[in-house]
Amino acid sequence: MEHQEIALAGRITADLTHEMKNVLAILRESVGLMRDVLNLAGDAQFPRMEKFETALSMCEKHLPRGLDITNRLNRFAHSSDEPAEETDLGAMVKLAADLMARRASLKKLAVEADAPRGPVLTYGFPQRMVLTVAAMVNALIEAELPEAEKITLSLKAKRGNAVIRVMASPLPKGEEPTIAAPDLDEAMRALGASMSVEYGRREAGLRLEAPLQSRPGAS
Repeated sequence: MEHQEIALAGRITADLTHEMKNVLAILRESVGLMRDVLNLAGDAQFPRMEKFETALSMCEKHLPRGLDITNRLNRFAHSSDEPAEETDLGAMVKLAADLMARRASLKKLAVEADAPRGPVLTYGFPQRMVLTVAAMVNALIEAELPEAEKITLSLKAKRGNAVIRVMASPLPKGEEPTIAAPDLDEAMRALGASMSVEYGRREAGLRLEAPLQSRPGAS
C-alpha cells in the first residue's frame, strides 16, 4: 500500500475513533449520573432495582475497556498522520503490543512491552514500524508454542541500530520450535532492516535490527 493510501486510511480511522470516543464519553457521563441518583436513593427501593444495579455495574465495568480499545485504535490511526517524521520507537513498540493483545489472548498469551531505558528515536514512517512489529507478534501467536504464556517485546539501541526482540516464553528447556518469520520483504527494504529467528534460554522468537535514521539535513 502506498504511503498516501496509508495516510488516508489513518485519517478516516482517526475520525471514526474520535466519534466513538465522543459516544463513549456521553455514555460514561450518563452512567455516572445514574449511579449518583441511585446513591441518593439510599435504602429506598423501586421495582426491579436489582436488575437496574446489575446493568449499571456492567456498564461501569466495560466502558473503561471500550475507551481503552478506542484509544489504542486512535493512536494507531494517528501514527500515519505524517508521511515521515521523527519517531519514538519505544512508543511504536508499545502500541504494537497493545494492538495485538486481544489476538494473543485468544491463544491464552499475554503481551508485554519492556520500556527501553530512554527514548530511541529514528526518522521514518511510524505506521510501517507498528505494522512490522505487530506482524512479528502475530507470527509467534500463530506458531505452535503450547507451553508459552506470554510474548515479550523489547527494544534497545546498539551501535546506531535499533534492536527489537519479540520473544515467547516459557518454553521447555532446550526446545527450539519452528517459527516462521513473516513475509515482510518490502518493509525490510524500506527500513533497511534484517530479521532472524532467535532462541534463548526457555524462550524463542524474532529479532529485528534496523539502522536509526536521522532527519534529512540534521547534523
